[in-house]
Amino acid sequence: MKKVISICLILFLGVVEVSAQKDSIYIEAKLSSDKKTLTINQELIYHNNSEKDLNTVKLLNWVSAYRKRGTSLVYRKLEDRNNDLHFAKPEEQGKLLNLTVKSAYHQDIAVNNISEENLFLPLAKALKPGESVKLQLQYQMQLPDKKFTGYGTSDKNIALKYFFIVPDHFDPDNISQRNYHDIEESISFNTYWTINFDLPVNYFIESNLQQIQMNSFKGYLDSDPEFLISQNEFPSIKINTPDINTEIKFGYNLKPEEKQNLEFYLPLQLQFIKEKIGSIPERLFISEKFRDKEDFFGNNDILFWKFRFKLFAEAENTDMDYFGIIAKKILDESIIADKQNNHWFKNGLKSYLEIQYLNKFYPETKLLGTLPETKVFGIKPLKLFHASKVKLIDRYGLAYQYIMSQNLDQKIDEKFTVLSNFNDMAISSFETGSLFNFSANKMGYEKFNDLLKNYIAKNSDTQINPKDFLKELAEQDKTTNYLAAFLEKKNRVNFKLKRFRKEDDSLNINIHKNTLSSIPVKLETETKETKEKKEYWIETEENEKTKIVSIPALDIYKITLNNDFIFPESKYRDNFVYAKGIFSNTKKLN
Repeated sequence: MKKVISICLILFLGVVEVSAQKDSIYIEAKLSSDKKTLTINQELIYHNNSEKDLNTVKLLNWVSAYRKRGTSLVYRKLEDRNNDLHFAKPEEQGKLLNLTVKSAYHQDIAVNNISEENLFLPLAKALKPGESVKLQLQYQMQLPDKKFTGYGTSDKNIALKYFFIVPDHFDPDNISQRNYHDIEESISFNTYWTINFDLPVNYFIESNLQQIQMNSFKGYLDSDPEFLISQNEFPSIKINTPDINTEIKFGYNLKPEEKQNLEFYLPLQLQFIKEKIGSIPERLFISEKFRDKEDFFGNNDILFWKFRFKLFAEAENTDMDYFGIIAKKILDESIIADKQNNHWFKNGLKSYLEIQYLNKFYPETKLLGTLPETKVFGIKPLKLFHASKVKLIDRYGLAYQYIMSQNLDQKIDEKFTVLSNFNDMAISSFETGSLFNFSANKMGYEKFNDLLKNYIAKNSDTQINPKDFLKELAEQDKTTNYLAAFLEKKNRVNFKLKRFRKEDDSLNINIHKNTLSSIPVKLETETKETKEKKEYWIETEENEKTKIVSIPALDIYKITLNNDFIFPESKYRDNFVYAKGIFSNTKKLN
């Protein structure tokens, strides 16, 4: 019996050891006194987690993206009408100045061209699946000017990310080239880091890694390590509640009122997100670049001539801005996905969480905030326009509809580097988030959130394929099958309420859709006096464009499809009719 237990224990430990194989990187980095050069001694233990023998190890040398004209980074900046890097002076560029690589046996490994972003190191013998190789690297790099991407050196501080040489985890077979595009993609996931810095006097350093002593960091990350070196110490906020123990570090100063607001809102936001996705990291680092990219769009004050019109109170702005920032940062730390091909998953989940948050805490808040209440010559001119009635929650459907009406929309699964900046928001985020919310509304938010929690938990430390999540979603509710098809083509779906006819105590309603796909639709009725609403989910069949449904007539005044822009449609004006009065079977003018 003891022998059986021993064998089982050995097998168990063996499984744990194999499954727990993670790359580890040890770095000693010295920053020069002029803050422009890093000298690095590095040890890298790389595991072959693929199913094939590897004869080379591919390393990413992304500081070389800043070195010369013609790189993918330069082209991307030019597409954004930014030619700073294209015309950069040699001293502003980033480059690898020298590099030596030795194997575990202290044998030199030839490196052909250190100016390339992809370095291929030939191995003395094939690295079999499950085996590891230890490499020792010594190199020196010139840091680029921070103005190009937000990472690099400047007079105020030094921001480090994507500069250290690391193995390419997304390409174990070492076939294709990967280049730096400044899109905040993951490259060093599933890695254990130990990094010691030698800094000039009176400089401080912050990171998303755990600090074990002055200028020394250690720990495991599913995201890329990030460091901010500065002569200033920046604030942090610790959240200690029965459910959450998280420290949030900021790479910039907070105004006193902003910090006070955050100390109130952050515990609420973290608790809300945890209820939806299941877990919260112990440490979060918010850089200035990340804040500017992920804050809430559309709540800024409006400047007109010499006047400033505030849409929302400072506390509301802080709450809305930081919920999106914190939600996206947590998703980045919790989910490993190829951003180039699967950007829509985390972007869509961020918008889904925002929609839920706004529905709970800002359900009746108007898109224009308090602006419709602003008086000009004693009157409120905006009250005369329909825009004054549009809710904040409607922003997701309206942004998608606008970009589609201009024929500027793209497929949801368009490669991220091809996606326009506005479609990063309107399509990858808003449209996908709306579709997630639509599915969750139909199947039940609790069921959707449980499915999401389980999916994230079981794929911890593992690169995901988000289409697997869509398959699991379809297994729970087969009417979500259409989601996978939505990724691969532009969405042009439109539902239309054609007419209704009353028969006895029922209303027979004619619903038309412009697609042969099987997509559910949400029908809502409303009474005039009591404003009582009833919801019905209508299933539409494949190859069926017209559906006639029968519901109790009751005292229905208005019939609406997909109310509150819940489904991203190409048109919304044909989604409602009035059931009584002179506007019966028509759309009353607003």
